[in-house]
Amino acid sequence: MHRARLVPSAFGDNRVDVSSKRRERSVYEAASVVFGTVIVVFGIWGATETLLSGDGPGSAAFIISVVFVLLGAGRVYLGLRPL
Repeated sequence: MHRARLVPSAFGDNRVDVSSKRRERSVYEAASVVFGTVIVVFGIWGATETLLSGDGPGSAAFIISVVFVLLGAGRVYLGLRPL
């Protein structure tokens, strides 16, 4: 959680300094990255199994596996991007 610090100002009041670029990741963000990685691994595994079983890249199972990979990669990207 981001903790802002109070900065004394010439106006006599305390203003919040939000210039700190570094912040800690929440448990939700960390879990989101972990589960996104798991989804990517399952998607790659499913696509590999589909291709090895003789189905082509146009099969529904392969397409669903690719969608899993893309959604998991998007979740990892959003979880790791700086705010």
